[in-house]
Amino acid sequence: MSPGALSHPSPPLRRPGAAPGGIALAACALALFAAAARAQTAQGDSLTIRACIARAWQLAPEVLAARADLEAADLDVGATLHNASPRLAFQTTALVAPSGFYDPTLTNLGEYGVKLVGTLPVHDGGEARRERARTRLAAGDARTGVRQTRRDVALRVAEIASGILRTSAEIERREEARRWTESVMSAVASGARAGTRSPSDALRLRLELESTDLELLSLRAAREALGRALATLIAPDTLGASFTAIRDTLGLDLAPAADDSTRVLERFASSSEVQRAENETRVARLELEAAHARRALHLDLTVDAGLAGSDLTRWIPPDVEPLAAHRTVADRLRRDAGASAALDLRFPLVTPGASAAVAAREAALRAAEARREVVRRVARQQALDLLSRWSLAARSRVAHQRSAAEATEHVQRIQSLYLAGATTVLELLDARRLLEDTRGRLEEARAELRLAILDAEIGR
Repeated sequence: MSPGALSHPSPPLRRPGAAPGGIALAACALALFAAAARAQTAQGDSLTIRACIARAWQLAPEVLAARADLEAADLDVGATLHNASPRLAFQTTALVAPSGFYDPTLTNLGEYGVKLVGTLPVHDGGEARRERARTRLAAGDARTGVRQTRRDVALRVAEIASGILRTSAEIERREEARRWTESVMSAVASGARAGTRSPSDALRLRLELESTDLELLSLRAAREALGRALATLIAPDTLGASFTAIRDTLGLDLAPAADDSTRVLERFASSSEVQRAENETRVARLELEAAHARRALHLDLTVDAGLAGSDLTRWIPPDVEPLAAHRTVADRLRRDAGASAALDLRFPLVTPGASAAVAAREAALRAAEARREVVRRVARQQALDLLSRWSLAARSRVAHQRSAAEATEHVQRIQSLYLAGATTVLELLDARRLLEDTRGRLEEARAELRLAILDAEIGR
């Protein structure tokens, strides 16, 4: 029971001397014409609710934004995969201190360095590993965000599309009621001309017809508004379009079976809310580990190779060998070339506030675990509520369908009596309103059953 997969005009050139207002009107006209053409093309083919959901998963702006967040999170994971690898950097320094400005023993008349420096974190207290874990958790949270966004979009599409189907059914009922009223009016008009019917009956039927026309106008406007809301999700590039060509292919005859109940419980047990609560618990554990690591030992190995020397007040200091008269810069560079290695060890002895930080993170972990259990219980309760709603909607649909059939027979009987002169037009209109109310409740039960089935398919 899973939804199947689906899969500007150029601005006018401005003529010399053209009025800006005319250009704006022309651009608006072109845009409206293009939107109308796209809407007419879109209305040419009807879609099922599942097809609308699949299309919204591909095109809805909210889903595209969530996918972009996930892509960024995945790239962050890749960026931290080698954060414990050796680092290589080009490092250069230069300091000139002429004689007489500072103590020459302190400054050596300046110094310089041109080196390649490699650093390897031998032991960092798990800092690199925790950074990788944080990015993976962030990617998991972004993935859950995509799931949640897809679910929210799917539920919104299902509600809008179901509303379109319900409104369309209501329009069909009102149109059928209008045709019925016109047929009765025709018979009443004939009877009024023959003197067997009261003119007030024709007046009452005409008022009923006018009321039905007003209801039809309101229903069609509501359906167009729902169609525009749906178009923003399944065809966001068609600005101002309204998509109402929805067909219903859901089987609305059965209550949830045993395998349906199992599937719903499993989906809600692994819902996006539960996944987020699990992720928050993992983050809390990671933060607790980081709080403990404030007292951890850190050891770094640094290796460098290049040039390093002193006395930048002259090109060739006097201590450069050979001491002959033909000393060159190359002699100095040979003297200054070299390599070194260093170990940097840090072991905190006193870390103010470390104990309090650990206690705070422990409390935060307990809170996250408690929230996770609450979310799990709520998810199970929501699954059971959905199954109950599904069963009730299925039984209600059967009951209202039986009532609608009885109300139809009642209208036919009262209409026959009215045409025979055995009852009044008020009783006939009351019977017709009873039929309309019964059919409306039947359509409400169908809509509720439809949403329950889709909700079970979409999951959490």
